[in-house]
Amino acid sequence: FFVAYTMCSLLEFESVLKNVVNPDKNIRGQAEQFLEASKANANWLVPALLELSKASQDPTVCHMCVVLLRRYVSRTKDSLFDGLNEEIKANVKTQMLARVVEPQPNMIRKGLAHCIAGLGSIIMENQWPELLPTLFAIIQSGDSESKATALLIFSTIVPHFTDAMLAAQVSPLKDMLSFAMQQQPAMDVKIAAVETAMQIVAYLKAPRHIQAF
Repeated sequence: FFVAYTMCSLLEFESVLKNVVNPDKNIRGQAEQFLEASKANANWLVPALLELSKASQDPTVCHMCVVLLRRYVSRTKDSLFDGLNEEIKANVKTQMLARVVEPQPNMIRKGLAHCIAGLGSIIMENQWPELLPTLFAIIQSGDSESKATALLIFSTIVPHFTDAMLAAQVSPLKDMLSFAMQQQPAMDVKIAAVETAMQIVAYLKAPRHIQAF
């Protein structure tokens, strides 16, 4: 039953997610079993969560989608990303980055930021070359909410930079943070830039790089 039904419509899937928090133990149990069975079809499940996080009119469902998405694309025991086919991987990466600049509730925006950071911490060096340039571009030209989100992603993935990556990015990171702190009127952008700078300094090792900040 569950295997046969793992590829359902978004409307049906939304109903399943609502039932995950149903007070009825039997209904909740069936929904949880459905989700567990759906992991066997990750090429359907991961894109469905990403799409429903935007399409659902229910804030609880949207939030549940980004929470599950983060679990399935990040460095966790439940990670499904490696098992996706290459086309799905590319689409997921593209759509998540596109969502950074779209209007959406703050809770969903932050959840997606953590999804991007979680995935980026694993694949940014070799499998996601457009991640850092896209974030730099958003900070230069996006609206204040998008800038703050991009900075949040930076501050979260910095601990996962290799020494070589961090050293190579010192100059563009310095320029980015200077721009965000000095030329942006929005206080949330300035705060996010300061937090990102603190993370970078904490992980820099060469004295000449630390002095740059």
